Amino acid sequence: MYESKHIKEITNRIFRQLNCKRLDVGTNLVGIDYRLNKVNLLLDMGSNDIRMIGIYGVGGIGKTTISKVIYNKLSPEFECMSFLENIGEISKTKPGLGLHLLKNQLCDDIQDGDRGATMIKKKVFIVLDDVDHLEQLERLLGNGGWLGEGSRVIITTRNKHLLTVQGVDGMYEVPELKFEEAKELFNLYAFKQNVPNLGFVYLSCSMIYYCQGLPIALKVLGSLLFSKTISEWKSELHKLEREPEMEIHNVLKRSYDGLNDTEKDILLDVACFFGDEDKDSVSRILDGCTFYAKIGLKKLTDMCLITISNNNIRMHDLIRQMARKIVRKDYKWSRLWDPRDIDSALSTNEGIHATETLSLDLRQFNRVCFDPNVLAKMTKLRLLKVRSITFSFFREDHFGRFPYFYRGDPNDEPCDKIKENASTMKLGTDFEFPSELRYICWDGYLLESLPSNFDGKNLIELQLRCSNIKQLWHGNKYLERLKVIDMSYSKKLIQMPEFSSMSNLKQLILKGCVSLIEIHPSIGVLKKLITLDLRLCVKLKGLPSSIINLKALVVLDLSGCSTFDKFPEIQGNMRSLKELYLDMTAIRELPNGIDLESVEILDLKFCSEFEKFPENVGNMKSLKKLCLKNTAVKDLPDSIGDLECLEDLDLSYCSKFEKFPENVGNMKRLRWLWLKNTAVKDLSDSIGDLECLGDLDLSDCSKFEKFPEKVGNKKFKEASFKKYC
Repeated sequence: MYESKHIKEITNRIFRQLNCKRLDVGTNLVGIDYRLNKVNLLLDMGSNDIRMIGIYGVGGIGKTTISKVIYNKLSPEFECMSFLENIGEISKTKPGLGLHLLKNQLCDDIQDGDRGATMIKKKVFIVLDDVDHLEQLERLLGNGGWLGEGSRVIITTRNKHLLTVQGVDGMYEVPELKFEEAKELFNLYAFKQNVPNLGFVYLSCSMIYYCQGLPIALKVLGSLLFSKTISEWKSELHKLEREPEMEIHNVLKRSYDGLNDTEKDILLDVACFFGDEDKDSVSRILDGCTFYAKIGLKKLTDMCLITISNNNIRMHDLIRQMARKIVRKDYKWSRLWDPRDIDSALSTNEGIHATETLSLDLRQFNRVCFDPNVLAKMTKLRLLKVRSITFSFFREDHFGRFPYFYRGDPNDEPCDKIKENASTMKLGTDFEFPSELRYICWDGYLLESLPSNFDGKNLIELQLRCSNIKQLWHGNKYLERLKVIDMSYSKKLIQMPEFSSMSNLKQLILKGCVSLIEIHPSIGVLKKLITLDLRLCVKLKGLPSSIINLKALVVLDLSGCSTFDKFPEIQGNMRSLKELYLDMTAIRELPNGIDLESVEILDLKFCSEFEKFPENVGNMKSLKKLCLKNTAVKDLPDSIGDLECLEDLDLSYCSKFEKFPENVGNMKRLRWLWLKNTAVKDLSDSIGDLECLGDLDLSDCSKFEKFPEKVGNKKFKEASFKKYC
């Protein structure tokens, strides 16, 4: 009986192999094995459960090819099989009828052509390719109750969220080809071999870089350039800088067509204005445009039109080019970024009434001449960016404290290049900003204040870094929507205006404002302020007492304020403060009554006159990092041992520091203890109770005599002693 059943299964399998319709997958399947293995793991063919998995990714990434290869390989394992291709396109071109035809095809495949038969449970293998609406799955699969044990369903889509709603058992996002894979695939189409022809190496690499691992682009452009001359290759490369290949464009544009109007606006803004920028910043600005950024960016991510990496929004260059072509074709001048388009629009005033975003890179112009009122005529302008140098110019060093361009005294540096580039744009005395602006970023802004008639009622963010501003504006302004002010390295800024009209301000960044003498006392009204950055304000001597009213403040940075010598007494109000940077200031002490209960980082390094740490250090129960490097401290209060959250304690180069506290056994989380170049002679036995301590630096401690005898963690003692002493 068993042998008869087994023979029947083998016979059926052979019959299915002979009769199974094999799908054309083409040739040159570069990188396919890795992707097949990932999908096979999700299919889990050893299980007898019913499994439904999704394959998703941007158009042209290879979803259909992968599913076809798997279908050809696994179909003989099933009683019935069906591959429904281009479901989204068929549904769109044949509304209503398309899904009906696809359903009939599925029934024919599963029921061997007998549409009148009731769907009975069989072990089936179904691929639903290019699904773009949940309705398509509902019509084709229903509740899936008719699927028999061991059945497998693969859904390919550009929309990850659709798979989440369907409740699939696993999802696989198809990645872009790695460079070596992309190079091989491109060469196979462009040269019919694995390596480029002599003289084409640089050109082929340029094309591969342009395609950025997208298989369809590599195939289309490789085929297009086959047997072409070097001059023809160069011409094609030059054309692609502005005009995408239509076959690639049309594939990518289908994802754009699946968005609603607001989502399309977000995509076009990201493609034409924002670039690879911080997601939180972009979201804040887009929300100010009533674009509902959180759900909109999530949709673009689900559709694989953008990715989020390290909280930065990233977009494939071909998707960016697709979006920009749409703007040029369907929304001319609505978004300006290309120097040629900008020059044409601003010099002729053609169509500027429709302009919503303007991104102007002054490095690409020898001189910018236009009617000073041209911006005011852009009545729909929401976003304005005038850049004079690369964004990375403001990138901070690996300590996160100062930009790369800063070297010592900020008066000696830093914005000469920005000012030089910014001077190519001449502004008249009657210059105006349009009132619909939500975002202004203008590096090296030349005027000494904003226009007298400046209307910032809709403004969300104002960035005027390295500007000539002395006073932001005169008189009172209504700025209730304003959330960010960044005046970094505006060396002429003397004072900030009164803050009472900015009650929603969350970030105030004034680093490098070397002429700033004081902060207006009205700063205390900023109940929502989260970040106050005053780094390198070298003439700032103190803060107003109203600072204690900043209940939402998380980061207070006074690094490098070399004349700042007295910190206000904080008593219980600033319970949100987590990071306090006072390094390189003239501060001598912290008030004994200071309440830093919520602070996690306290940085006092290079405060050469700081001598005594407050006795009530035990109140700093949230403190994780305390840096006293290169200060004049001689000792620490015994209460330092009560800091149970402390992970990093740095006393390096405190040449007067002689005695480490006796009882530190409660500092259970301490991982780093830096005592390099101090006058410490010994350590107490309680140091051995610090089980997490992994780095103890006693190098260059010339007076150090002995390591404690009673050390509970012998391994730690041996490692530390050998390494540092």
